[in-house]
Amino acid sequence: MLSNEKQDHGTGIDLSHHLSAVSRARKISPLRGLQKYMSKPGLVSLAGGLPSAEYFPFASVTGEILVQNSFPLNTESESSRNWFWKLFSRAEKERTTSFTVDKYPKHPGDLSLESSLQYSLASGQPQLQEIVHEFVERVFQPGYSKWATLIHTGNTAGFHAVVQTILNPGEGLMVSEWTYPGAMAIVQPYDIRAIPIGMDIEGMSSISLRQTLAEWDESARGMARPHVLYVIPIGQNPTGTTMGVARKREIYDICVEYDVIIVEDDPYFFLQEGKYLPKSERVPEPELDDEAFIASLAPSFLKIDYQGRVIRMDTFSKTVCPGARLGWFTCNPMFAERFERTTEASAAASCGLTQMRMNQKRTRVYVASLLLNWRYTGYMRWLKGIVIRGM
Repeated sequence: MLSNEKQDHGTGIDLSHHLSAVSRARKISPLRGLQKYMSKPGLVSLAGGLPSAEYFPFASVTGEILVQNSFPLNTESESSRNWFWKLFSRAEKERTTSFTVDKYPKHPGDLSLESSLQYSLASGQPQLQEIVHEFVERVFQPGYSKWATLIHTGNTAGFHAVVQTILNPGEGLMVSEWTYPGAMAIVQPYDIRAIPIGMDIEGMSSISLRQTLAEWDESARGMARPHVLYVIPIGQNPTGTTMGVARKREIYDICVEYDVIIVEDDPYFFLQEGKYLPKSERVPEPELDDEAFIASLAPSFLKIDYQGRVIRMDTFSKTVCPGARLGWFTCNPMFAERFERTTEASAAASCGLTQMRMNQKRTRVYVASLLLNWRYTGYMRWLKGIVIRGM
């Protein structure tokens, strides 16, 4: 099987045969289909059930955001603080940037409570989508050109959408022999059978995966060979293993050979700490620029995906806060469109308060506001800081 470097980084291949019966039957929501017209100036809507912002019980939202360099990047400076100072560290004054968001916009381009608290697009706020798309392109570097991102309400809800979109009742889902119980709780009511794949020090074993697929006997198993693989490659839950790029290539090539979709649930990607060393053997590490920091991490399956068969799920739960319930898919556009239809018929859209932002030259609020305030370099600085803080 050819490696990613030997392929043209094109638009991927047609994988629509992996869609479930339910997903194939989904149409654009009649009400959601009207939303593309709602932003037209002067439009008076007589449909869609959009309430007047006059009756929203919020006049404004205010708060403070931590600055992006709140945590040091030097492990020595962090560890040199003795236990006494660490005990009272919470009393230290946090450096913040304040914000205020009003109900109605004061400047062109501001996104106010009037719009953020209204019914919104299932795909997420366009401004947040733009930030996420740039982030994926620079950090995960997908191996084909025609990929898409789509906002979701956290990886739990994201995986629920995946299950509904590419799995039918009675089918099998390949998972590590030890895997995340929350994911198994989602598939169990759908009569989807977990197919355990052996593990080793890097997590899922490519040898066990190939053996399972090559020796699959439909008559003995009572089901067709599974076509979906679920994997947590970094900080695997519950074993904590981290999968290197060589193992990922082996698994990806097997999935190409047997036409398997890879669902990459990767909430811990930026919390990689490398090989464990006793404290006596540790030395201060040099501060890395963004490119070197990214290069030091085991890459995503996206980077070696040249066919569009990887569905990656990311979340802000581990790097910002879990209560935000916000994350995103990266996948081929066909899957993204089907996930959007699923969202329309369930959560409708991610929380407007969570996504809310203001104009780039003014103060911002919540997750999108953090990213608009910090931009790419600021968020990378925050990520490096929390990695060092946790070591």
